[in-house]
Amino acid sequence: MNMTGMFRRLLVVTFLLVATGAAAGDTLNIRLVRADNQGGVDPAVQDVVQAMGKEFSFKGFHLETQASIKLPAAKPVVLGGYIVECTGAQKELGVKVSRDGKSIINATVSLMAGKPVLLGGLPVAGSDARQIVVLLTP
Repeated sequence: MNMTGMFRRLLVVTFLLVATGAAAGDTLNIRLVRADNQGGVDPAVQDVVQAMGKEFSFKGFHLETQASIKLPAAKPVVLGGYIVECTGAQKELGVKVSRDGKSIINATVSLMAGKPVLLGGLPVAGSDARQIVVLLTP
């Protein structure tokens, strides 16, 4: 093998190591948002309100709670009584949402930076409002 061939292989291996390292440290922001017909948009969800408005026919969107985790996730996150478990990496992320020991959502999603993934429409007791789990990578 000549020097050019060795250099190319070294460059490819270096690129793969850098790409793998970047994927392993991805941050996932998880938000629990209350959607209702009372109107108003919480400034904390302004960056995802357009996507939520396309999927859900509500007038108001309000942040209830949020958390940030590194992917791949090591432990579940508790948000407003829901347990959110994430497994895998950004390209093929397993997401399980449960409450009171019962699985409510079990999905596999592909995350793209800056594009929210919306899960839910979870009912709110005694109300027409819904809760939405929003997944977002910066």
